[in-house]
Amino acid sequence: MGQEPPFRQLGYSEETVTDQLHRELWTSWASLLRSYAAVHSLGREQHAVVEVSDDSILVRYGLRWMRFTRTEYATSEGETTAFTLTENGRACVGHDEDEMDLYAERLASAIITV
Repeated sequence: MGQEPPFRQLGYSEETVTDQLHRELWTSWASLLRSYAAVHSLGREQHAVVEVSDDSILVRYGLRWMRFTRTEYATSEGETTAFTLTENGRACVGHDEDEMDLYAERLASAIITV
């Protein structure tokens, strides 16, 4: 048989690696949303607010909002759909998938530019 994967050689389980990777992706996703929301808020009377916890990310702009959990994307307009971050750094909302940075920019723009 072949060698064990490097993470197992170091004493980590696959679940631990998956959890660690998800935390890194989650933090990156929140950072991208925060950055793009700030850029799109420049020169406006209101500024977007991004609230981050282990379980959810909430982006608010005035009365509009969008919320992400590990498995769901929801908006103040009543839209709810599946959401995931892939291990290769892509975001999936419903059946649409794109690079995390491109998707974060598009969503930040959408909530701020009505």
